[in-house]
Amino acid sequence: PGEMHDDLIEWYTQQLQMQPKPQHEGGPPPPPFHKTYCTPRVGCVTVSVKEGFGGYETVGGTGFSIWEAAFVLCDFVESSAHVFAGKSVLELGAGCGLTAVVLSRLSPAPCRIIMTDHTQPLIQGIERNMAINGV
Repeated sequence: PGEMHDDLIEWYTQQLQMQPKPQHEGGPPPPPFHKTYCTPRVGCVTVSVKEGFGGYETVGGTGFSIWEAAFVLCDFVESSAHVFAGKSVLELGAGCGLTAVVLSRLSPAPCRIIMTDHTQPLIQGIERNMAINGV
């Protein structure tokens, strides 16, 4: 028990290497939709995402998804608010901007939050999500 079989590892590796086909061939990508996440300390945060619409290239990259690591980071931010109070915070690869919204709702809040990502659609998505959340 507890050992992986070579066949299972091979199959799993093949699955990871497969590229999903776009679900909207021949047309524009589907519009984003909103998801709301609630945290015990900061309250509810709404972000616009494009999850579940096909492969990496169809949604503008990994930045349009909310990853489990974002929830872990938000939990750390909330539980360590004193670390960020009055500081400038730089988030590399901000994606949807979930962590930045949580940062902005801390009390006391950071004095400045700078978010970055690598494509114009992601930057526009961050701006849209900041507006949705009044940031």
